[in-house]
Amino acid sequence: MTRKAIVFGSNGPSWQQLQFALDDAEHMKTALETRCDFTVQRLAPDLTPQELLKEILALSASAVPGDTILIYFSGHGELVKGRLFLLLSGTNRTIFDSAINAHYILDALQFSSAKNKLLILDCCHAGRAAGFKGTESFPEDMTAGSELILCASDHLEKTREIAEMCSGFMTYHICSILNASRPASMTLGDLAAELRRRASSYNASNLEAAVPLPYLFGTDKSTFLIKKFKGSNPVLANFDNTDRLDTTEFSNTIRQYLKWPTFEHVPIEVNLPLEFDERVEVLASYLKTDRWPCPVDDSTKEMTRTVIEKYIPETKQNAVRVIKRIMNLGVKDDKTDFTYHAKLALASYLESKIVSLRRVLHSCWLLNEADVDWRVNFRHLDHVWSPQLIYGLTLSVASDRTWSFWTDADWLFEHERLRIFVPQFFGNGQSEVLSYDENTFYKALVPQLMESEDQEFARHLYVVLALPYSKFLNDIHVRGESIIETESHNFPDANGHTRTRATRVAAEILSAYFSKLPQQEQRDFAVKIRLKSSILSELTSKVIEMAPGKK
Repeated sequence: MTRKAIVFGSNGPSWQQLQFALDDAEHMKTALETRCDFTVQRLAPDLTPQELLKEILALSASAVPGDTILIYFSGHGELVKGRLFLLLSGTNRTIFDSAINAHYILDALQFSSAKNKLLILDCCHAGRAAGFKGTESFPEDMTAGSELILCASDHLEKTREIAEMCSGFMTYHICSILNASRPASMTLGDLAAELRRRASSYNASNLEAAVPLPYLFGTDKSTFLIKKFKGSNPVLANFDNTDRLDTTEFSNTIRQYLKWPTFEHVPIEVNLPLEFDERVEVLASYLKTDRWPCPVDDSTKEMTRTVIEKYIPETKQNAVRVIKRIMNLGVKDDKTDFTYHAKLALASYLESKIVSLRRVLHSCWLLNEADVDWRVNFRHLDHVWSPQLIYGLTLSVASDRTWSFWTDADWLFEHERLRIFVPQFFGNGQSEVLSYDENTFYKALVPQLMESEDQEFARHLYVVLALPYSKFLNDIHVRGESIIETESHNFPDANGHTRTRATRVAAEILSAYFSKLPQQEQRDFAVKIRLKSSILSELTSKVIEMAPGKK
């Protein structure tokens, strides 16, 4: 299954010259070769229409089922009696007798046996090759795989070169997107969507010199992969709209690398939920145009810039760092998979980091902005302004068990200590830590050890993943100074208001739990409640106040 492309461009005849079409073709060739795993044939600009079509026909005829072929043109496009012609350096003013009829290229693609076929036209009137949008389609027998045309303009629209880009708009941004280090792979549909987003953003700030919106025409039955990692496919850490890691895809893509002697050069691609990309696009447009939905001060602008330029890339970088660390420390002896405990801890870490970032994006919502569905589950939460692990961890772990609050503790390792937060039910501190099950240990505590970039803690992480979890519970010493209650999941602090709120939340949870127990178990539970909480001194009286008939 080969990937082959023909790239050609022309600045046009002497009577209608462009500046950058030849350069665009060269830039496209480089991007396709270095980022998309295509073997590219760059056609000379002085060929005749017949010579060019001969090369295109030869490529189309040589393709076999399973192959991918791509044809790219940058230059002038002109309509002659409703047909699109691509102008060359030797094209006469009559055009039709010395330019390429675009439909001849489509004919060559139609009859090719290749599975995936793409024509990219960066020229005026490009949409004419696809017919009037919505009214014409490829011939009925073009049904296998993907048959697509990426157009820089609709059939009656004119494109233009952008002087500051030294390029046509669409080609400039295609190359920009493909040449970016991430993502390592990209579908043509995603590329087209990003092109339209960039064109819309450009037009918003260039009303007098707007560019056409690129669009994709045709059928994409096999999901055309335009950008393809050269060599082995990357490890994919994809997150859905509930911030859950696609563990099946992650396991399938990482397994091939677990037997490598070192993991420094393993390609890992972290793809955030789609809502994150959409939010970042909106925030970026505010910064670029300085048009905000409400009055904002400089600190809001700086926070917005920090989210885009620091927090988003850092979250991805930290995810990659931790994945590679677990590849070093948490793989089975036969190198076929992660250990069960490593899987638990890694999934909890990754998902918690995504939740913490979502909380930051939620906090950055501005007055007069349209609301979105995903914010419903975040409106009761305190605002947070950095994607620290703990801001997502308390929420992620809450889905497994209802904890009343979290408090600070020291985890001792030989002569070192790590400050962590531990979940509590009654607030009895150390005794509750000693009763943790392995789920709580690996999903609530170990991710906090993984968060540390200190190499010494990496060594401790190896031991923690290798030995039974019960061996480490005595090394965790509860401080009980800072509190995170599980209603607003507040910024951890030690003030009286937070402690009072945590007491109420804990009492509500405990009272609800108490009322559902059988009578005999209620008596046993009441005894536990009457044992004074070592962290929330008013908890017992608050529980009794809320359930006076259950003393």
